Amino acid sequence: MLLPQPKQNTGSLPAYLRYLACLAWLAALLAPAAWAQSPDPTRDDLRFVLAVTEQDPDLEWWSSIPSEARPHINPIGEITWGQQVSILPAFLGYARSEAGKVDLSYDVTITAPDGSEYAAMEGIRGYSKPVTGEYVLPPADLVQLAFKQGKDPAGTYTITVTAHDGISGQSHTEQQQLQLRPFQFAVEEPNFDRWYLEYPNKPRPEQALYYLANLPDLLINGDGSPNWASAWLFKTIYEDNPFLIEPTVDFYQNQDPDAVQQTNIILVLALLGQSDRLPIDEQQKAFRNRIADLSPPDGYSEITTPEQLDVLWAEYFATGKVRPVRQLITALNLMKSSEPVGKIQAAALRDEMQQLAAADDATALRSITFKTALWSINSNLRQSQLFFDYCVFLYQKDQLNHTEGGLLQEMLKRVIQEKQAAARAQ
Repeated sequence: MLLPQPKQNTGSLPAYLRYLACLAWLAALLAPAAWAQSPDPTRDDLRFVLAVTEQDPDLEWWSSIPSEARPHINPIGEITWGQQVSILPAFLGYARSEAGKVDLSYDVTITAPDGSEYAAMEGIRGYSKPVTGEYVLPPADLVQLAFKQGKDPAGTYTITVTAHDGISGQSHTEQQQLQLRPFQFAVEEPNFDRWYLEYPNKPRPEQALYYLANLPDLLINGDGSPNWASAWLFKTIYEDNPFLIEPTVDFYQNQDPDAVQQTNIILVLALLGQSDRLPIDEQQKAFRNRIADLSPPDGYSEITTPEQLDVLWAEYFATGKVRPVRQLITALNLMKSSEPVGKIQAAALRDEMQQLAAADDATALRSITFKTALWSINSNLRQSQLFFDYCVFLYQKDQLNHTEGGLLQEMLKRVIQEKQAAARAQ
């Protein structure tokens, strides 16, 4: 669900920020819209769209992107027990007082499959601040919903939201159905790369077990250390979605997992402190204990190693939050004046890292960490729209120092030029 483009006057922005604003608009046009309507948010009639979503309930994916960009709401229609979702009304039309203030609230009623009232909440904060532009507004408070196994029956639940406009006195109601069903291991049209790249703004945690169980390789490097980029991704997804633990234990116990599957599951659950729930032999216990004794890389201390970048990227892709993005950008401060900042090839980075492993050179480590940061930021500016939007937001808000801002500006310019060229070619 791609929300309507807010009508902005960017003429007062500096030239380069207008350039970035145009890109945010362009990227939104290029993105496929699941929602074909384009309501006009300037109308005074109270209107909203209703979605049930697994996206970050802190709404950073909405509040920490450029004002010229459009938030992407990704609704879902099915969940399982223990899976947490948010009920999200996005306000498209609303009245304003003479001072420009908006006064919105909403009520939620959930009806069980048998037609009885499952839950009801009234007077939830919608929006109650002055609005100077023409925006689609998020609610101040979201309703979080999770069903309990053994208590809540499977079936179709109906979510009814009635919004109230305190300025106009209008009310408006929308409904959404949500199917509660048993956990499903299988994934239709599986594609790990797509699942991973879309996860920050289109999370599907219920698919994590399938992809963990179908990884072709161990989450362990040749030296016995975890592949932190992947291991921390699954660890973070599982940590935020504990409903995954039970079906993972069941898979391990009852689906005859092979050695790779066993090792990867033990690793992820050991990082969570949950591996004692698995029936493992003495050799596997030794592996589990070694993993439990590890100190994971600290991504939020001063960045000096590629492993810190790995856990930050894992956190971003698993949560869709802006904090790891800001920390990743700090790695650009590792640049030296003599450091080449042109196009970096992944293969060349791998070769240099292999040489570094034998050299144990602090200067070389600094160089490879910087190059890894530069390459990965460049790459994900092209692959992840939310990451791109966060970077533009941080740049526009002047939250970067001279080195960070200068390098990020150059990378953003390249992406802008590529997207504009692609748009002209269409």
